[in-house]
Amino acid sequence: MSDERFARLQQALIESAKQHLVELTGALALPSGADRNEGISSAWWQLTGLTQLVHFDSGLDEATKQELVAIDQLAIQATTKPADKALMATEADADIAAVLADPTTSHWLKHSLQQALPRDPVDAVNDAEWLFELLNKRCVEQLQDVAEAPPMNMEFRKADGSTIQIDITQASPVIELGGFKA
Repeated sequence: MSDERFARLQQALIESAKQHLVELTGALALPSGADRNEGISSAWWQLTGLTQLVHFDSGLDEATKQELVAIDQLAIQATTKPADKALMATEADADIAAVLADPTTSHWLKHSLQQALPRDPVDAVNDAEWLFELLNKRCVEQLQDVAEAPPMNMEFRKADGSTIQIDITQASPVIELGGFKA
């Protein structure tokens, strides 16, 4: 199998595991009854089958294995929460699974998220906020150093066809995080 086809297969495994996690957390939010039990059982066994590939000589790369393990951890956390909290966890767990499954997510972010999941959530958030503040301050300082350089004009064409010169060194940095601006 070509590397490209195997990479697509690995991505399909991750996407499938993510979908089963969403189904599992959705089933956990249902009221007690046959639909809830069937939904949990079906999603759990499908997810377990996919995540077991990590433990066999399947040829999966380390990044894929790590993502499957993280999705499995989220499933375990979702099933061990009290029933009244299952619905609240659904959206956050699905968002986390989506970030882990997204091929455009950096390896550093995936690794950091996987390391944070088993931690106390309050400690993890406090550390993440502190990390953000430190990195944001460093970023702003570096961008300001660039801003002190001689003007760098760029020409932009307006909708009416005329052009305008803008000094891009005077632009203010804006860092957006999930709809929030720093």
